Amino acid sequence: MTDNITDLTKRRVARLLAYDEERDNREFADAMRRATEQYEEAS
Repeated sequence: MTDNITDLTKRRVARLLAYDEERDNREFADAMRRATEQYEEAS
């Protein structure tokens, strides 16, 4: 069971490391912009 969890974790980490950094940054910027808009609407 532990080996299975370790394998899943390794694959997840590998997928995160392989993730396109530029797209990640763009998605982060979009998320921050949405959060800012929601905050401004709420206040």
